[in-house]
Amino acid sequence: MTSLPPQCGGIPIENWDWGDVDDEETAAGVTWGEYRVVGSYDGSTFVVTKVESPHSGSAEDDPIDTPCPEPAGGWDSPDPSKESMSDFQTTSRAAERESDFSGIWIDYIGEPEEGTDVAPFIANIAFTGDIARHETEARLTWGGPLCMIELSRTHAELRRIQDEMDEFEGIEMLWSDVDVTRGIVEVGVIVATHELRDELADRYGAGTVVLYPALIPVEE
Repeated sequence: MTSLPPQCGGIPIENWDWGDVDDEETAAGVTWGEYRVVGSYDGSTFVVTKVESPHSGSAEDDPIDTPCPEPAGGWDSPDPSKESMSDFQTTSRAAERESDFSGIWIDYIGEPEEGTDVAPFIANIAFTGDIARHETEARLTWGGPLCMIELSRTHAELRRIQDEMDEFEGIEMLWSDVDVTRGIVEVGVIVATHELRDELADRYGAGTVVLYPALIPVEE
């Protein structure tokens, strides 16, 4: 967990030796660093056989963006009198009350204008259907740029699936999250086997639960 010093946890490493590595940091009695470790895992403990510097140029998280194509004339505001953050929050609360609500997020498209604190942004709102009706209702309170998206699962369904991951047999979970921009559940695990991926796909549908393993098989 990010703090100073970091709050540590996860897989026990049996034979770690700070004397064998460089570039570690220490604060308040805690020592930490970033490394690529290679070794063996027996289901409970990791035994290190090689320590390297972390890979450079690793991919960053996908940016939060807007899936709708930009209109020919650019992202306009049909009613500039209703595009404040307060207006967006009102629109958000109304959307979240709908039974087929899937998610809502914003995508900034410029810098704040002089005298304002909020940069212009696109309101992205997702439902599982009836998009035309939801867009009409959203326009009652939101006059800024708007992108309406149809996803296959509601936000409530994704939260339920996320909760079930705590009890799902075969998962050694490190963390979990709901990505409303893609309508999926993300789960950090120690190891992701093909059998586990197939079982999750059979139960929840392909691509609904995406696993991010801490340990990845390598060939040395």
